[in-house]
Amino acid sequence: MSQDIILPPIVLTLAGADPTGGAGIQADILTLASMGCHPLSVITAITVQDTRGVQGFMVIDDEWVLDQARAVLEDMPVAAFKVGMIGSIDNVVAIAELVADYPDIPLIYDPVLASGAGDELAREDMIHVLRDMLLPQVTVLTPNSIEARRLAANDADDEEELSVADCARRLTRLGCDYVFITGTHEPTRDVENRLYDLGGEIRVDTWPRLNGSFHGSGCTLAAAIAGLVARGLAVPEAVKEAQDYTGRRCATASAPAWGSTFPTACSGPTTTPATTIATRNKMQTFNGLYAITPDTDDSERLIEQVGAVLDGGARILQYRNKGSDTVRRLWQANILASLARSRNALFIINDDVELARAIGADGVHVGRNDAGIAAARAALGPDAIVGASCYDSLALAHAAVAAGASYVAFGAVYPSATKPGAVAAPLSLFADSADLGVPRVAIGGITAANAGTVVAAGADAIAVIGGLFGQADPCAAARTLAALYR
Repeated sequence: MSQDIILPPIVLTLAGADPTGGAGIQADILTLASMGCHPLSVITAITVQDTRGVQGFMVIDDEWVLDQARAVLEDMPVAAFKVGMIGSIDNVVAIAELVADYPDIPLIYDPVLASGAGDELAREDMIHVLRDMLLPQVTVLTPNSIEARRLAANDADDEEELSVADCARRLTRLGCDYVFITGTHEPTRDVENRLYDLGGEIRVDTWPRLNGSFHGSGCTLAAAIAGLVARGLAVPEAVKEAQDYTGRRCATASAPAWGSTFPTACSGPTTTPATTIATRNKMQTFNGLYAITPDTDDSERLIEQVGAVLDGGARILQYRNKGSDTVRRLWQANILASLARSRNALFIINDDVELARAIGADGVHVGRNDAGIAAARAALGPDAIVGASCYDSLALAHAAVAAGASYVAFGAVYPSATKPGAVAAPLSLFADSADLGVPRVAIGGITAANAGTVVAAGADAIAVIGGLFGQADPCAAARTLAALYR
């Protein structure tokens, strides 16, 4: 097991305080924490509000905003900025100057120009300064269609309402790398959210329209994008994952105030994208093709192959990399975790409890010389999957189950190119272990030529490396192996 301590990515959010806990900096903190990030917070304004609207706000002096931000920036490595309500022209200037000193840190900006109830939070003169000083530094701008039109408008030229595409074109020309315009205010049956870059529209996501409005949904969405970008996802993928996360939170949101009709977006059950299966029994889906990644520093090829294997039907993905440095392993694991989530596959880390904890993996697999089962569960919590290698030993399997293992693995069932010295495990172990009460995984030398025999012997899942990642078409190889369990 790695002895390195892997810290979660740090995100600095600058926003107004919402005493209801549903929007602003409070929503950012809740969302970023559930993303597996460490949130830093700089208060730009203090509001007087309830779940129905803002009654008033007091802007924090720009020097105080800068002092708050510089104190933490000089002390901790920040992976992303998230900016929400700014409150004043002076604060726009201050934040623009601040982020200009850190041009390599991505900036996600949710332009809070009004509250969800329509209360005005930014005048036109402030919007002009935003356009000139802050928007040219933005990595991802996340306006709704009303905010996009206000930011993109040029009163001298605009006689008709701008289309969403026209808004995006103008805003990317101002310097925003990406403009993600949400469509909840547009007169469409479903909600259409669109992501643009300077070349035009690059993705559109359509979602069923939920009834009513949700307090803090824009803050939650932008903070989720910031957290996912900080964890290493490319912007288009981060945008997709963040929409899925926010949609789930809204679908389960409650209206905490007496008589309130405005549910709070971040009030739903706290589930992280990396542990979306944690609220149900994960082991109900633990069967079929179990893909294990090869050791490689070629991240681009690894990501491409893993996507293909998941598309082919792998239901479990284990990240195994014994050779790379800590930073590379953290980056690879974050990306692969997102790929697994997007295909509803379980994501397991090999041998590294600290890495599994840092990225919110579904679980960890431990061997004879790794952290014990009890230690892994103590670190990851009662819902985590903890698998154990039991080699050719039924006694080890019973001991592992008694210690709390979620599943056991026997192997090598065939000679293994990955571990040529591995002990041989007879297929009869699967019949002998039928009463264990946990899934049993076969590993070692499994290919399309022999996998049928392993499945017939009673293996609940087959763990495969070379039979997938060593093939010319990993997707087709996965499809062939996964079909054995249908």
